[in-house]
Amino acid sequence: MRPTSPPNLLDRRKAAAYLDSTYTTLSAWASKGSVDLPYIKIGGRVKYRQEDLDAFLERQTVSKASNAGQATQEDGRAES
Repeated sequence: MRPTSPPNLLDRRKAAAYLDSTYTTLSAWASKGSVDLPYIKIGGRVKYRQEDLDAFLERQTVSKASNAGQATQEDGRAES
């Protein structure tokens, strides 16, 4: 069954711009599976739902209280 209104789908370039990232970064994340960012493949095209991008940004939000004493490197490993 088809949804009553189509989801707001962005191609990889628009999704990268929305995240203030690059096409190459999103492509690498998808290829490696290193980042939890869902995408849709339609034929050879990759699309991202705007709500998935918003949820991804929300998960990246860090507050001082929740991050106190938890310094991490950019790749998510704890700093030594």
